[in-house]
Amino acid sequence: MSLEETFVIKEPVKYVPQGKELEIAMACIKRSYPLMLRGPTGCGKTTLAMYLAHQEGLPFISLTCNEDTDPGDFIGRYTTEGYVDGRAATAFKCKNGAILYIDEIGEARQDAIVVVHSMTDDRRQLENPLRNEVYAAPNKFLVVASYNPGYQLQNKLKPSTMQRFVTIDLEFPAEEQEVRIVLEKNQYLTRLPVLVRTAVSEEVITQLVQLAHDFRKMAQSREAGLKEGPGTRLVVRTKGLIEEGIEVKTAIKAGMINPLTHKLEVKETMEELLNSRFGT
Repeated sequence: MSLEETFVIKEPVKYVPQGKELEIAMACIKRSYPLMLRGPTGCGKTTLAMYLAHQEGLPFISLTCNEDTDPGDFIGRYTTEGYVDGRAATAFKCKNGAILYIDEIGEARQDAIVVVHSMTDDRRQLENPLRNEVYAAPNKFLVVASYNPGYQLQNKLKPSTMQRFVTIDLEFPAEEQEVRIVLEKNQYLTRLPVLVRTAVSEEVITQLVQLAHDFRKMAQSREAGLKEGPGTRLVVRTKGLIEEGIEVKTAIKAGMINPLTHKLEVKETMEELLNSRFGT
């Protein structure tokens, strides 16, 4: 299997556009403009990047950043087993192009973010000082980064970095649109056939989405102590728990409340909203 084949997404990826983001993204691919996807957790940033890679038949090579992400994660490093390419170097070596997806770029160390600069300006290259090499971007090579401005750790992207990207702001889908997404999306982590034990009606899914919107409004108020509302991903997984026979309110607590907070007083407020939608 070739390097490119290793990273090509073979399964179809479904993405429901919220506005003109697909047109903008396809224009960026055509012009080789770096693309920044900015928005809260679970609003579809990674799904959009994967959709683009699948639609274009390009390898999807991703790097999820954290506070320890350093230049070696992008470029490469020597290990006890020899030299290992970083994710950016791997993407540059895909001869027919690739999408390099930098997830939550704002969490990376500043010296790692600087590495991105030469990839996203007119140079379109990656310098490897360890091996005294310079890699040039192939045709149809695109850097896509995601950024969540709501995270405290991510308030350090400088203008010199931001101005290298065309930027799309993504928000949570409108209610009707999110209901459609949850209805159509099955997010199983197994390739094996799954027997749905309990069919989830559109009415229940609509209530789940409405509750998610309630939680997001609660987070926006900043008064109740909830830092962030649930993304669509959590709504989809809650639906999956219900399909497995888990009682609705129990599934919501495990799938949409507990992942967001462990504080008893915050959970109590969220459960009041839950009871207002689904009864006591």
